[in-house]
Amino acid sequence: DIRDTCSHHGGELARACLSLNWKGSLVRVQHILFAAFRSSCEGRTDKFWEGIASACSAAQKAGIHTVAPVPGEDSSQVLEKEMRRRTLCGLYVLDRCVCHALGTATLR
Repeated sequence: DIRDTCSHHGGELARACLSLNWKGSLVRVQHILFAAFRSSCEGRTDKFWEGIASACSAAQKAGIHTVAPVPGEDSSQVLEKEMRRRTLCGLYVLDRCVCHALGTATLR
């Protein structure tokens, strides 16, 4: 079920990226994250680690480390804030998976 869900969402995000041509966007980062999670579920450790590197690189290129816009009435700003939140959550989950795999996970 998890693999099918990740594959479905990854495919949907890939189609959205292609139709919107958002190269280097937060949508692209999420697509890479879902692909990495799918690879992990399939036992493809090599693709999982490759996904980690690609997701982090794409997130940095998309400006995830910059200050997020303060949402107002503009729906594009609200969308941008939500995309940042989802991307950061995905990167956090990926980081926790790596920490657990390396035996460095802490209880928090």
